[in-house]
Amino acid sequence: MKWQKKTIISKNIIFSIIFITFLSFHGCFNSWNFTEYNNSLINNGILVVAQGSAEDTTAPVIIFIQPLENYTTITTRQFNIIVNISDENPPLNGDVIIRISNLTNLLFNASMDKENEIQWSYNWNNISAYQNWEEYIIQIWANDSSLTKNLGKSEEFYIYLNLSNGLGIWTMIIYIIVISLIFAGMVIYINKKHQPKIIE
Repeated sequence: MKWQKKTIISKNIIFSIIFITFLSFHGCFNSWNFTEYNNSLINNGILVVAQGSAEDTTAPVIIFIQPLENYTTITTRQFNIIVNISDENPPLNGDVIIRISNLTNLLFNASMDKENEIQWSYNWNNISAYQNWEEYIIQIWANDSSLTKNLGKSEEFYIYLNLSNGLGIWTMIIYIIVISLIFAGMVIYINKKHQPKIIE
């Protein structure tokens, strides 16, 4: 009889220990989840604040390398336009545009080529297609690669075309032919003028 009572008491004690252990573990588990949830909220909050404070609102800074001075005279039939662009989020390919206009209208715009992290260039290789002895305006527009896509604009650079020193090959050929015809005509005229008259 005593043995049975001891057995029942032992079982009750073991059951109580298991039950208390379960409750303790369950409470710790819930507490751990609650702590993780709070930490997640805090971290997310910090992340949002950090992202907000690091938001890029600065436009790219564009500096001309070539031409280096305003009102540069161009005498060649092609010209490399080079700029340096600095920004914490550098522009990507296609984000840098050159705009060339005369004093009244935009003539064309085109994408510039990326040479390295800061340098961009454009080869203007059809200058002779535009009116000579005229002023033109060059301006560079650049978007950075941030989420806000800040737009930077360079100052307007004025250039002057003077291609008179470089005659094209066909122009030179035509010029030589015209001069030769004039010279031949003069020779024929002089010969006829000084030719003695025949008296019958």
